[in-house]
Amino acid sequence: MNVVLDTNILISALFWRGTPYRVVLSALQGKYSLCLSRSILLELEEKLKLKFKFPQSKIKDLLTILSSYSIIVKPSKKLHVITEDPDDNKILECAIACKAKYIISGDRHLLHLKQYKGIRIISANEFLKLL
Repeated sequence: MNVVLDTNILISALFWRGTPYRVVLSALQGKYSLCLSRSILLELEEKLKLKFKFPQSKIKDLLTILSSYSIIVKPSKKLHVITEDPDDNKILECAIACKAKYIISGDRHLLHLKQYKGIRIISANEFLKLL
């Protein structure tokens, strides 16, 4: 089962040992296939660097580990579904490219959709209940 994690889930998993951490840990344990795109990884890198002041060497290590446990896709189609926060469209683009079953997010713009083209958009709590 292919799943896309929003950047906010990945960041939460780094800083706290709550539900997002357990969602990411489940991917590392092989309970589902984590799908990411270059644009999601770039956003993660940017937020860790600018907002959280992570050292570049730690960011590089994290991205290497995350990439090694993920299917990295290259979306072929640009979407313009979420107009309130166009950056969120990269999550939908990745999900379409990898034929994801779920998008896991804490972002209200994505969660408000509930689903897109048959891909369910749910919270980390909801996803853990399904696993």
